[in-house]
Amino acid sequence: MRYGDGLKRWYLSVIDALAQESKVGICPISGLSWCEVDDQNDLANAQKVVGRWPNAALAVA
Repeated sequence: MRYGDGLKRWYLSVIDALAQESKVGICPISGLSWCEVDDQNDLANAQKVVGRWPNAALAVA
């Protein structure tokens, strides 16, 4: 997604391509904290949220 034609692909088409190779899974997130990250401000907020997770060091490793 970062280079060449990947920059022009819609993210769901990339997820679909990965799913065809069995590289996509799901897990429930009910009751868990999460953040959508679209820009630098969102990223800063997400880093704060993730930092409060019990295993935060593992999440960003």
